[in-house]
Amino acid sequence: DTKSRKPVSAVAINLEKREVYTSHDGSSIKCWNLDTGVLLRTLVGHRGTITFILYCPPLKSLISGGLDHVLNIWVPSKGEVVARERFRCPVMCCTFNRWNDQLIVGGKVYVFVYNVKYGAEKGAHLEYLNVSPLVYFEDHSDFVTSVLCTKMGRMYTVGLDGRVCVYDPSVDGKPKFVTSKKIHAGGIAGAAYDSTKDQLFTGTIGRHHSFRILFCIF
Repeated sequence: DTKSRKPVSAVAINLEKREVYTSHDGSSIKCWNLDTGVLLRTLVGHRGTITFILYCPPLKSLISGGLDHVLNIWVPSKGEVVARERFRCPVMCCTFNRWNDQLIVGGKVYVFVYNVKYGAEKGAHLEYLNVSPLVYFEDHSDFVTSVLCTKMGRMYTVGLDGRVCVYDPSVDGKPKFVTSKKIHAGGIAGAAYDSTKDQLFTGTIGRHHSFRILFCIF
């Protein structure tokens, strides 16, 4: 949006539909044509700043969360919310674990794990609606800024406490805590995982703005 001077808080891309989703005015999501840059629609469903947007191809759904403690599941083509959940804390990040069809949600201190059921037409129907999560963890002491999963189901979480926590899948479907390590003096702003080399990339927002590559051997 060349006319907006507001900072962008979240971005996601849907390559199937050739659409880009952005949030830069706090509580709404704008959907743009990836090729022409034309604004297609505006999605309204939050009452606070949106912290992340995720397009999940397996669910054919758009997922957003924010400082209003709300996570929304959208049918992006209609701008319609098909599932909504309110959390006990701001929702900061989210990912989908393809290994066991689970949605992983990070908030302040907490990491929530939910089983997913697929909807017939509208998109995703998630088991967590009106029920408790499959499991949740409190292994961070500050906001969880990123959650990532490997193809084999291993889960990594990083946070503003400068720590990375590791979880492995189990027979009962519940991730099991493996280890936790403080790798930055400052808070970790974000992380990315390279599956080809089994490397975890992290960056901090501390005074030294350090960047670190971890070989994922824990």
